[in-house]
Formats: sequence, structure tokens, C-alpha cells
Amino acid sequence: MIPLLILIPIVGSLCLLLITENSLENQTKMKNIALSTSLINLFVSIILWAKFDSSTNQIQFVYEYSQLNFCHFNLGIDGILYILFY
Repeated sequence: MIPLLILIPIVGSLCLLLITENSLENQTKMKNIALSTSLINLFVSIILWAKFDSSTNQIQFVYEYSQLNFCHFNLGIDGILYILFY
């Protein structure tokens, strides 16, 4: 779930890069893409909030990426980040 919170805005911004002409129709498309990207990200955040167990102090929703030799990172949400996240 956490990688989705990172990938959804990236995909939305890449879709915005494809729109080049600055017309009223394209501005409406850009607003719709930005709104839908934000709403999808909000929906994923609400799902994470609902599944978060606040009775523990452990890091939850841990995602570890180590597919490449030069790139290794861990993502997770703890209680402090949980408060700042929402």
C-alpha cells in the first residue's frame, strides 16, 4: 500500500506531462487528472488509516525494496509519522 502512495502521484504527473497545448479543454483535462490522482491517493491513505493498529509502537506496513544493487530502501509508518501523515 505504501508504494502506491508514492507511485500514484508520479503516474499522475507523467500523465500531465503528455498534455502540451495550453487551451481551455486541455486545462480542464489537467484539472481532472490532478483531481483524480489526489482522490485515489486519499482513498489509499484512508485504507491505511483504517488498518493502522495504534495500540503498538512497532513500524507497520513495512515495504522493503532491494531489487537493485545500488538502490535499497525501506518504507514504513510508525505512530509519529502516522500523526504527521494525516
